[in-house]
Amino acid sequence: MTRAVAVLAALALVAVLCGQAVAGSTEPSLAVAAVTASVDEGAVTLIVTANYDHQNVVRLGYPVTIVVTAGATVARLGLDGVVTVEVPPDPPAPVPGAPGVVAIAPERLTAVLPPALASAGAASVRLEADYDGELLRSNAAPVTW
Repeated sequence: MTRAVAVLAALALVAVLCGQAVAGSTEPSLAVAAVTASVDEGAVTLIVTANYDHQNVVRLGYPVTIVVTAGATVARLGLDGVVTVEVPPDPPAPVPGAPGVVAIAPERLTAVLPPALASAGAASVRLEADYDGELLRSNAAPVTW
């Protein structure tokens, strides 16, 4: 009994002397492994194979966006269904009725490009996530169609 009390007292002393314990980083990792494209009747569908913390995206709903850049034109396809296109010098504009992200799987996202990018023929694709006010970005991967 006295040994157990001594061990508990030692642990309490260590906790007091060491101060506050801080957890390691828990921010999600974003990485694009590959992007493939297919064209059907002028509509471009992208399949993005990536690590994007699927469980927490679905469970916690943190916002992940597929960012497609072709020249100066940037399309953002949110997993929440929001699709915008930015053609400088104009600010990003919503694209009503654009399909955007159409399928979400643990290591794959499927999205339909808005018409403004369909004729580009090539683009770079990355993922972005707003995590506690910090913008996280993945690597960019090229794709052609």
